[in-house]
Amino acid sequence: MPITIFYSYSHKDEVLKEQLDTHLALLQRKGLVKTWHDRRIVAGQDWDATIDSHLDEADIILLLVSADFMASEYCYGKELARAMERQERNEIKVVPIIVRAVDWSDAPFARLQALPKDAVPVMSWKNHDEAWLDVEKGIKNAIQEIQEIKFRDNATTTLTSLRDVLGGELKRLEAVYSANTTPSVFCDGIPTGITDLDYLLGGLRASELLVIAGRPSMGKSDIVLRLTIKAAVERGLAVAFYSMQNPVQKIVQRMVAAVSDVNSNHMWRGYLGEKDFPKMALAFGKLMEAPIYIDDSPRITVTDIVERAKSLRDEKQIQLVIIDSLQQLLFTDSNTASQSILALKLLARDLRVPVVVTCSVSPRTDQRKNKRPILADLQENGSLEQEADVVLFLYRDEVYHPGSIYSGVLEIDVAKNRNGPTGLVITQYQPETSSFLEMSETNED
Repeated sequence: MPITIFYSYSHKDEVLKEQLDTHLALLQRKGLVKTWHDRRIVAGQDWDATIDSHLDEADIILLLVSADFMASEYCYGKELARAMERQERNEIKVVPIIVRAVDWSDAPFARLQALPKDAVPVMSWKNHDEAWLDVEKGIKNAIQEIQEIKFRDNATTTLTSLRDVLGGELKRLEAVYSANTTPSVFCDGIPTGITDLDYLLGGLRASELLVIAGRPSMGKSDIVLRLTIKAAVERGLAVAFYSMQNPVQKIVQRMVAAVSDVNSNHMWRGYLGEKDFPKMALAFGKLMEAPIYIDDSPRITVTDIVERAKSLRDEKQIQLVIIDSLQQLLFTDSNTASQSILALKLLARDLRVPVVVTCSVSPRTDQRKNKRPILADLQENGSLEQEADVVLFLYRDEVYHPGSIYSGVLEIDVAKNRNGPTGLVITQYQPETSSFLEMSETNED
């Protein structure tokens, strides 16, 4: 169901309301939101009753704040009062958007986070489109929170005993405590093997959709191979790996290189040293025993993945789903990009396992002076930014600057983490062996 948005604004700010509506048009077109304002009232309708009805039905109420809004008896006195009543009962989210300069420090909504960034009025920005883009991102976050609440409401069909939940949590914490060999890093999910990343994420957590994004040649496919190896080889957890990006033979070659730490280019050309073959033989043995199930179908839909993953969950007790990559997925007329991404999110919830998806970001990233991806670069991928629980951006300076002093360094930007902190993780990446090392390990060598 789309999220319903109510605009509360002064008619003297009509042009600004229309600009906002234009920036939310894509969300409306995708069926994610439904907007309403008083210009939608048709002849013969009761003005007050219609507005009251939409105020009561709205999930989000946007306040277009200006001196005229503050002076309006209807906007400030009635619509704002009703909006704040519902906000206090946690029924909705009220989002103030400062469109023109005005003192609102004593307003009832003063304690709420206002948009755009730092509550700088839209009209005070040098570039109004950038201001509205910032507003749009803030509204997307509000939509995300409302969707989560609605999802929980729809999913809860029976009463849950607090005793049962507490008992399950206690067992989980005991298991995590016993399994962790590094007490300083609390990891209640599947470890990535990168200490600083596990510190921020707590590992790959059940029921979460995790996106690994970046421009080409940043290491997206190799990092999901690492996650697969960490889960299946080192922990014996069953992994479903869907690869539209590479054929199964290529995946196996890179896995052998990663486990054996033997240069993959040398390996398959026969340029092996005396110590290399025993390492490879050991790697083959480990991988033979690993519960990894690879589907390299080049033409596959999200519906196919959902059905196959659920089947594997029943047959093989899958604990992790990897999809490489989102751009190769097929979409049908009845299954748009946004609906497909939501289906992956629901798959994680249904199976109660992490679902990890790789994704390329917009080429416009290459046109910026700072070529590190940001969340706005995911906007071309449907509702990906909105639905993802975790977003990791990969960046290698040497891709853009050959001979860079940061050669071999991979930046992992935890740009979004719904259930934990964000931050930057620095690690060493070796493409020839598809491996990642802690910076402390490379410093010791």
